[in-house]
Amino acid sequence: MAHRRRLPTVCLFLLTASYTASGQSFRPEDFLPLAVGNSWTYVHEYYDKRHPDLNATISLTIAVTGTTVVNQRTYYVFSDPPYYYPPIPHFAMAGKTVRWSADGDLIELTPTGEVCLFRFSVPSPYVIAAVYDDTLCYRSIHAFASRPRDAGFIFSGHPSVYESRYASLLEFYGVAQLAVEIALTDYAEFINALDPVGAVLSGHAISYQDARHHRPTTILNSPWGGLKSRSRLR
Repeated sequence: MAHRRRLPTVCLFLLTASYTASGQSFRPEDFLPLAVGNSWTYVHEYYDKRHPDLNATISLTIAVTGTTVVNQRTYYVFSDPPYYYPPIPHFAMAGKTVRWSADGDLIELTPTGEVCLFRFSVPSPYVIAAVYDDTLCYRSIHAFASRPRDAGFIFSGHPSVYESRYASLLEFYGVAQLAVEIALTDYAEFINALDPVGAVLSGHAISYQDARHHRPTTILNSPWGGLKSRSRLR
């Protein structure tokens, strides 16, 4: 079955508009709530038109399992991938050790030092360490009257115009959609994508759809409900 390109709505906005969230007040760290016990569940789709025998659709849960202190800085440790094939997109949180900087950048601690892909402190586009041969990241933040903000990130600089890599982060939820694609036409030749299903935040489960539309049903008195109140979205 042919797969149409999957570019999510927030990234389509980024391609067609130059809207930014200047003048809007928000906290970058709300785009990935870091607390031990928080977890996010995805559907991992791996599709390769050339090698259909390798295609797979798998449920994947990524959790914050603990913290570590390095150089007097506290990092949050994410669970390792539960499998190594199909590969998980590089910019997923699985296996990463991260912190939010005071400037509002999501920093990953690696064996060779700190690196950062998701940045809120600098204008878009910004230079990144080479990943998939990309060297730039375009960020756009979209505010809506009745739901949380979306932050879209498109990685650029790859020599092939047929390849795309993108991610979206949802305010008060976390990393939502992630994908690596190759498409020669409107149909994808290759997809490696994580699609969000739901999360457990501060001990309370919420579906991605409820999180997108700010409709918590059973956690109005929970810390997640407090985040809703603080956002001043109704």
